[in-house]
Amino acid sequence: MPPSISLVAIDTDPDSWPLTRHAVEKSLAGIKVDDVLFFGQKPLGLGEQFIRIERFPSLGAYSEFVLKCLWPFIATDFALTVHWDGFVVNPEQWSEKFLEFDYVGAPWCPDGDIAGLTQVQSAAGAIAHEYLVGNGGFSLRSRELINLCSNPYLRRHPELPFGTAEDVVICRIYRKQLEQKGLRFAPIELAKQFSYETGVLSERPFGFHGPLNMLIFMPEDELLELAKPLIAKLVGRGEAFADFKFACEHRGYDRLLASLP
Repeated sequence: MPPSISLVAIDTDPDSWPLTRHAVEKSLAGIKVDDVLFFGQKPLGLGEQFIRIERFPSLGAYSEFVLKCLWPFIATDFALTVHWDGFVVNPEQWSEKFLEFDYVGAPWCPDGDIAGLTQVQSAAGAIAHEYLVGNGGFSLRSRELINLCSNPYLRRHPELPFGTAEDVVICRIYRKQLEQKGLRFAPIELAKQFSYETGVLSERPFGFHGPLNMLIFMPEDELLELAKPLIAKLVGRGEAFADFKFACEHRGYDRLLASLP
């Protein structure tokens, strides 16, 4: 039998709930999965298995949940995580090669390491310059990896740059130890085919992550339908909201720009 896959979404913020519903719906329209899980405060109404959880007080709490609480719910061989700003956009780009690895996510700035991440050390003390594949926002993980993350030795590191983010914990801080246990992280070229977050967009990826990238992968009419929750999610984020407005102008999405405060 082929490996089984769950689609997993986690969102406790009522502002982004409509966006997460859209992300799950779009992903399910393009791919076939064996299970759909949503962790949040109200169901999406898409036939998913709904698990009610309390609202996360911080991004750190979200990361702790992914690392330590997700594993009992994953009954399939793999879990494909989607976010309100990251989902499947080119389903024809799916490759069975993705399933040969325990973690696949967009490369972090493949054209030059993202600021600060070069300073994240592995638990063994080595600077992890080469660990560019990560990005948990839209990612594919094996059940074996998810289970290993529940081990007490693997933890978040607030003393390190980005060290509380679950994807940095997995793909930078503890990658060496996970590889020593036989787990495999996708090579950068396959990761580019899987997803896009930053850097030069050189091909059509299977999915993407990041609010600015919604302007690349979504038509203006589709974004206009989501303008209200987008504004609610982004308006309090200062520089990020200003960047979104600038990107709208650059993209020529004038109607969307006019709808923003």
